[in-house]
Amino acid sequence: MDIIKKELTINHPSFNLLKDFFESFNFYSHELPKGINNDFVYYDGISPKDKEVVIDIERTPIGSLNNQLITNSIKESIEYLKSIYNIKMMWLMTYPPKTYVQFHRDHDKNRHLVSFNNHDRFFSYEAYSDFIMFNNTEDIINQKHIELKDNIDEFNNYFLQYDESCRICNLDSNSIYTFGNTIHSFINDSDKLRVNLVFEV
Repeated sequence: MDIIKKELTINHPSFNLLKDFFESFNFYSHELPKGINNDFVYYDGISPKDKEVVIDIERTPIGSLNNQLITNSIKESIEYLKSIYNIKMMWLMTYPPKTYVQFHRDHDKNRHLVSFNNHDRFFSYEAYSDFIMFNNTEDIINQKHIELKDNIDEFNNYFLQYDESCRICNLDSNSIYTFGNTIHSFINDSDKLRVNLVFEV
């Protein structure tokens, strides 16, 4: 896998409910953590892993909403994904407004991502040329992002001109994407909560 690629679109009641909920959700009307949360929510008990401990959905930022329908829908969506993929481990990721993951690569992983909601300011970045992969690219681009974090449009222009393999996309909601040995990042430049499941097969 050298690029972020759509593999499947999901049409399932729990995913549809979550899409509608998060696309209308007002982040600023709730007491939620202001930083990114990356909660380890499923482990198959067999595959090698780090020292992460499985967290109940109730103990994640989504659980802190005290909305049993949404909590149960997250659990149902996880069970549905387990029924169609041989999942080793899974994380529930919540990106509050104006947060991001630094540019990085997941060496020799088979990672998949599904985003419950979509927004034109949810940016997904990737680059994968030989020049990108064999130079100190992450540090260079991360430093530029820090300099331009208050002007994401200017950063986006810089990124797209950095190398011909650099691209930015907006992931469709309730669609599964694969990404592997690319340099990639995710930025939420919106006023919405971005909610993803990331899993490894």
